[in-house]
Amino acid sequence: MKHTISYSISPGEMCLTLVSMIIGVGILTLPRVLATELGLADGWISILLASGIIMSLVALYVKLQQQFPGETLLQYIAGGKVGKWFAPVLALLFLVYFLCLMGYEVRILTSLMRMYILDQTPSEVIAALMLFITTYAVSKGVQGIVHLSLMFLPIVVFVLLGLISFTSINSDMTNLLPVMPEGIFPILLTMKVTLFSFLGLEILFFLMGYMKKSDLKVFPLMAGIMLIMFLYLLVTIISYANFSVDTTTQITFPTVELAKQIEIPGGFFERLESLLITVWIMTIFNTISISQLIFIQLLEKHFVKKEAFTTYLPAISIFFIFIVAFIPHSITETFQFGEWIGWLGLALYLVSLGCGYLFFFSRRRKTGKVGKGVSYES
Repeated sequence: MKHTISYSISPGEMCLTLVSMIIGVGILTLPRVLATELGLADGWISILLASGIIMSLVALYVKLQQQFPGETLLQYIAGGKVGKWFAPVLALLFLVYFLCLMGYEVRILTSLMRMYILDQTPSEVIAALMLFITTYAVSKGVQGIVHLSLMFLPIVVFVLLGLISFTSINSDMTNLLPVMPEGIFPILLTMKVTLFSFLGLEILFFLMGYMKKSDLKVFPLMAGIMLIMFLYLLVTIISYANFSVDTTTQITFPTVELAKQIEIPGGFFERLESLLITVWIMTIFNTISISQLIFIQLLEKHFVKKEAFTTYLPAISIFFIFIVAFIPHSITETFQFGEWIGWLGLALYLVSLGCGYLFFFSRRRKTGKVGKGVSYES
């Protein structure tokens, strides 16, 4: 079934949507994870190196997407004899991935809310409210989700930069020394956790199908990755400069604790961590809503063919996300769960990218034409 795609995502919209998707909860925990894994203040070098790898992976996919504009990667793969069997397998793996990612984001959100703002509110209530809101957003389609990202991201970046500006006043940069006392090898070993903080790249496989061929450019997405790298670097460096590396390993959410360090003269504003969390709910909301939209689209196009059943997919998605969110029994198990999702996401990106190039070279050699598959509508 082929639908007309009435909405096109511009390069700038794709850039900001990608940034909104990636900086979910990763930026709240990245300084601690790097400090724990590395034990040194060289985590910022790991961020630089990982960003270079991510930019290369994004550039590779944009070049591939330029070969089949107007289609998603799975549509393109499904266009061949072998691909029509392989595409549902990839779709199933992406369903599992996005389901786990949404469950993880919801669980971190509930932990954050109970730790700093709503300590008496049951986690189940917070999770249910968030999922009802994201489901309403998803009902507005791709255009609605993209525009929500455009609306929320500037607020999130503005508040984060304000936080960093205030906390940098009392920072002790000597906490970042010495640089690379044990060489580059320990830094390379920690790059896996840094790469996990860029989870969300997979949305390119699905949303770039809504872009015109002339808009499929590498530079806007590179700018988005550079913005994420810049924010990650600032938060990590300021966290180490304020708390030291050893103390950062003991803080669950270092970015939130940075907000607690701010003291406004005159006491006009207090508990700024509440403001940060309130604003950060927006970016977690964006991550969940984008993932939920793709999750429902995958179900509709590959597994639930009867239109009568598609009405119930949002409710079904809420049920399973809620179940997955509360599988971990503690915050420690939740972070372990997040690491497994990171491995799954990284593997899926590499496998899908590799398969895309394999099918492309195979078809170009045989026919010189690209295949057509099912379409996604906004």
